[in-house]
Amino acid sequence: MGVLRSDELKDDPKLEGCATKPSAHLLIGTPPGPHILKIQLALERLRPSGPKISDTEKSAMSYGPTTAAAVFNYKSTHVPPIINTSYQSSPDKIVGQMTIRAMDDDLMGTPLPSRDDVANRALRESRDALSAALRHLRSLRDDINALPASSDPAFGKAMVDLLTKHKRNIAVVAQRLVPK
Repeated sequence: MGVLRSDELKDDPKLEGCATKPSAHLLIGTPPGPHILKIQLALERLRPSGPKISDTEKSAMSYGPTTAAAVFNYKSTHVPPIINTSYQSSPDKIVGQMTIRAMDDDLMGTPLPSRDDVANRALRESRDALSAALRHLRSLRDDINALPASSDPAFGKAMVDLLTKHKRNIAVVAQRLVPK
C-alpha cells in the first residue's frame, strides 16, 4: 500500500513515486500517460473554475502549458499556498511531493460531483458560450446595418473598419459553418 489514499490517485506507481521521490516529480516534458490524466482530472475537480486544461493535452495525457497553469493555480489558491520555503518564495508549475499529497488530502475531503452537477455545469457553460456568440453576432449585425450605402464614398473605409473590428468573430463563424 502506498502513501496516496484517494480513489483518484492511489495505486498508481508513477503518482506514488511522485509522492515519495523528487526525481519522479511531474512537469512540462514529463512523458505522457494515464498518471497525467489523473492529475488533470483531479485539478478540474478541485478547482472547477480554475484555468481550463486543453482537450488536446487531456486526450494526449500530456503535461503541457495548460496543465502547468492549472497546477500553478491550484498551488497558488491552496490554503496555505504550496511552496517549499526551503528554496522557493512562490509556487511553481511542478507536481511534486507536497503538491500530490495536498491534492490527495483535498480529494479525500471532496465528494465526487453527481451526474446532475456535471450535467448542470455543462449546460451552464454551453449556455454561456451561446450567449457570448449571440452577443458577437448581434454586434456584427448592428455594425452591418449602420454601414453607409455601397454607393456612398465612405462605404469602403466603413467596410474596412467593420472587417477589422470583427475579424476574429467572422473567422470563427466561418470556420464553424464549414462542414468537416
